[in-house]
Amino acid sequence: MKKIILFCSFFALMFATNAQNIEKMCCQNVDFYLITTEASEIDSNSTMIDLSMQQPKLTTIPDCVMKATNVTYLNVSFNRVASIPENFKELQKLECLDLSGNHYLKKLPDFLNEMPNLKVIKLQDMQEITAEKQEALKKQFPNITFVF
Repeated sequence: MKKIILFCSFFALMFATNAQNIEKMCCQNVDFYLITTEASEIDSNSTMIDLSMQQPKLTTIPDCVMKATNVTYLNVSFNRVASIPENFKELQKLECLDLSGNHYLKKLPDFLNEMPNLKVIKLQDMQEITAEKQEALKKQFPNITFVF
């Protein structure tokens, strides 16, 4: 069984008002965990973590996320993340990173190239990433697909 950890604000919970909606959000054969306040339940078995739209907004990726060494999907979209910490590269199984809507993020660290399984980075809703910057990112990270 895979474990999915979702951190949701009360506002986000309003959209999942019944079990049928929650069931649609989940994959088959996956345990679904909703955590609204404590990050302490993140562990090495966590494979998907959603820290999107936190209240208050995150300014960095929490250190507790680095415990999730089996995480393949991390969503920190629509926060105020300004940088990615050096210890982020411990997430060697990470395949998809969603940084959409983090307008304070001005640069991606080169060490993302050292993450062997990282295949997709989402940078949607970031108007400051011009077509020129998009091309520069594609050259800087040739093995990663960007979603703008």
